[in-house]
Amino acid sequence: MPAARPPVLDFPTLQHRLEEAGIVGMGGGGFPTHRKLRPSLHTVIINGAECEPLLASDRHLLANHLAEVVAGADAVARACGAAEVTLAVKAKHADWARRLAPDPDGVPLRLAALPDVYPSGDELFVIRDVAGRVLPQRTIPADAGFFVGNAATFKAIHDALRGVPLTRRYVTVCGAVARPITVEAAIGTPFRELAAAAGGATTPDVRYLEGGVLMGALTSLDAPVTKTTAALIALPADHPAILERTRLLHYSVRIAEHICCQCRKCTELCSRYLIGHDIEPHKLMRLIGSARDYRDLHSDMVFHCSGCGLCSLVACPFDLSPRRLIMESRRSFPRPTAPAGDPVERADVELFTVPTRRLIHHLRLDPYDRPAEFAGSLPVPAELHLPLRQHAGVAAEPA
Repeated sequence: MPAARPPVLDFPTLQHRLEEAGIVGMGGGGFPTHRKLRPSLHTVIINGAECEPLLASDRHLLANHLAEVVAGADAVARACGAAEVTLAVKAKHADWARRLAPDPDGVPLRLAALPDVYPSGDELFVIRDVAGRVLPQRTIPADAGFFVGNAATFKAIHDALRGVPLTRRYVTVCGAVARPITVEAAIGTPFRELAAAAGGATTPDVRYLEGGVLMGALTSLDAPVTKTTAALIALPADHPAILERTRLLHYSVRIAEHICCQCRKCTELCSRYLIGHDIEPHKLMRLIGSARDYRDLHSDMVFHCSGCGLCSLVACPFDLSPRRLIMESRRSFPRPTAPAGDPVERADVELFTVPTRRLIHHLRLDPYDRPAEFAGSLPVPAELHLPLRQHAGVAAEPA
């Protein structure tokens, strides 16, 4: 059944409506959507890549609500003057996406099939694969005429413009659980309810990640589903993805000082280095080792890191954590301005990209690589926990 088209709005009205509805990037970043928009865009991109292994929330959302997602993107495109909407999904999922017939009265819609590599869902990689252009580091895509939004974000935009509040979202529950599932859960639902719906953990000493194995954050079962929760992943406490997050930072500093051999593997696999951005993690590790303190790392390079985790979880043979050290170091420094001019991709970049299948094997995720089928909507629990900060920036104020 086709989705009811949201009303045609001008740019200021759209921005105001999205701000009032509290719509944020629902792929994990949580940046307020109304702040990412510009009144003059040329391309709106629905990001359905879902590049993190094991996740299926975006895929099930698109399978069940594709028309609404596209209608939300169409509303943004018309308000911002964009000439095209592109649905970007991995090539292996492109067949079901082709079933959507373009709306003859809407903005032209096309399908872009992305490679099954990590991190194909990074918005700069999506723009590169859709438009053939690599944006400079620290560039806001909308300033270059692109708006890239997660599929769930566009579904929320569609609903908000029809007066439907954002109260639920799709979440994949996977990893060391009895039955991997994807559910629609009320925002504020404790993770304990999601873990129980998946049959509970299958290992006694288990830790949980909210988000993805590579870019997610440690959490607990008492924490709630928020607007940005794409997945709850259970993993043994001794899994590399857990150890990388729980290991003391001074451990990595000491190893950087005494063991880092400057092999350059962290740089060769760095996703932002490969697209020509000015970042070489091996040089940053050398600086950390000589300074013996990551808080003394004065380099613009630290702001070019996307936090994809390839350097820490895939590249380094000594279990160093360049990603964590870089992320921590830049907390102390002001963000520099974006440089002018488009970067140039490295030669033979495809030789250094990481296929998802290889990533799963390297991260010891093979036992957990099982279908997380859609299990419907979870009942709303008797008590919801609604944090005032579910987005980038300052916390919201209760009305």
